[in-house]
Amino acid sequence: MKIICLTGGIASGKSSAAMLLESLGAKVIDADKLGHRSYQKGTLTYDKLVKAFGSKIIRSNGEIDRKILGTIVFKEKKLLRKLTDIVWPSIRLMAEREIEALKKTDKETTIVFEAAVLIEAGWETIGTETWVIEVNPEVAIKRILLRDQISQSE
Repeated sequence: MKIICLTGGIASGKSSAAMLLESLGAKVIDADKLGHRSYQKGTLTYDKLVKAFGSKIIRSNGEIDRKILGTIVFKEKKLLRKLTDIVWPSIRLMAEREIEALKKTDKETTIVFEAAVLIEAGWETIGTETWVIEVNPEVAIKRILLRDQISQSE
């Protein structure tokens, strides 16, 4: 079984590469989606985040407001590290569980683990190969502007 760890900078084309590989039969595990699941109410990560950052990060529906949390952690490197120390181990565990489940159903399948912070989080050891998508910075900026519908100054 081949497990490809796929990474690259913002707007580099990671998701496009993952979709292409999926169209060829690979099973894709998206670290961003796992991260979103880890924030859900009732998870251990949710409880740790509320304990670490307080109730101010909780929306009226009880879910974590990722925008508010982002404004808190991106002000100070120490707080960002606190967040990643909580969330990254959870994402890794979820990815490893999904990989094990896929192995049970199809030992021959290729798995793609797509993660922007693959190297920073130390997740490259999950795979049998690591692929890095590179893009010219000017192209990445154009892609971000289009994707996020924002201006150059933003």
